Amino acid sequence: RQAADREPAAAGKRPEGFSLELRGISFNYASNSIKGMYAVPPINISVQAGQMVCFPLRSSLGTNTLFKLISGFLLPTQGQILVPNRWRIIYMPVVPIMFDGTLMYNLMFSERGRLHGREQVFEICRALGMSSYLLYNDDYDVGSNGCCLKFSDRVTISITRALLHDVDLLMISSALDVLGERHGLKVLRYLAQYTKQQGLTDE
Repeated sequence: RQAADREPAAAGKRPEGFSLELRGISFNYASNSIKGMYAVPPINISVQAGQMVCFPLRSSLGTNTLFKLISGFLLPTQGQILVPNRWRIIYMPVVPIMFDGTLMYNLMFSERGRLHGREQVFEICRALGMSSYLLYNDDYDVGSNGCCLKFSDRVTISITRALLHDVDLLMISSALDVLGERHGLKVLRYLAQYTKQQGLTDE
């Protein structure tokens, strides 16, 4: 079994012509002994900075496994993953992770997150469709693993936290599908607007 390298670009620089490149990567679990049965079939992808990529739900591509490969949690069976050095990569699983504590603690869970003002934090929350009763309710107790929150608000909090962390690559696994078409499109439109505001794309 051949493990591929995660080859970084020069520190502080984005590679010319692409932001992320997958070169012929594939992955199959050791427990899968059937020849040709892949968790991630051979794939080549080049993703430009500011580009949004969606994978069909019913495709043969194992998106959860693919995201774990890009995040570095798994090594591909073959191929190469080229990621710019020092990129902040966040993988958001199907069920977003919440921390015990207050709403604001969850939103600003990092030193980088705490650099942002309260007004900016809730402006993002509002744009992403957070429930109105949570807006500016800093001390709201989210409960154990977010049990006091609606699923849609857990998604909103996770995305907001990623943006406050100045994420370079955000990978969302199926969570938007649970929001319904209208809310999911609202989130996607805001993310497209966000990338434009960050100067990542002119489109």
